[in-house]
Amino acid sequence: MNSGDLHDFPLPATAEESHELLDVLIKEHAERSAERALERLGEALHPGNLSAYMADSACLRYPVTIVYSSDGLEEHQFAEVFFDGPESARACTLHIHPRFESRPESLPLLIAYMAPVINYGHIVTPEVCESYAATLLAMDTDAYYTALCIAVDQA
Repeated sequence: MNSGDLHDFPLPATAEESHELLDVLIKEHAERSAERALERLGEALHPGNLSAYMADSACLRYPVTIVYSSDGLEEHQFAEVFFDGPESARACTLHIHPRFESRPESLPLLIAYMAPVINYGHIVTPEVCESYAATLLAMDTDAYYTALCIAVDQA
């Protein structure tokens, strides 16, 4: 589906259909955003270009501060985004579990997954996060998910 062709789709009849359509549109937009970020970086996201990615407002909608803290994380979470300030001056803090502080090679996997939350808010689904991250890391979605699980399990 090309989100520019919405006239080809009937209007959603239910709230569930509306949510499904919104999920599809957000996923498509996120994938295009990841492709643009990949082009801006000139290569897949990795520890060496992570700072450039995070500083580029065309890649991340809001300025991000990383804090290694489990504050606000549920037991199963490796990271969570917390928004600060009003919309016009918004920034965010990305809490990453402290066990990753000594594992900088894992940061691109984690940050790429959380980027859609930074850009779109907590409305995004895990599938959107996985798709965006896989695109940004120039990986197949299944390979990305496997790499993320390994990184999280080893930390």
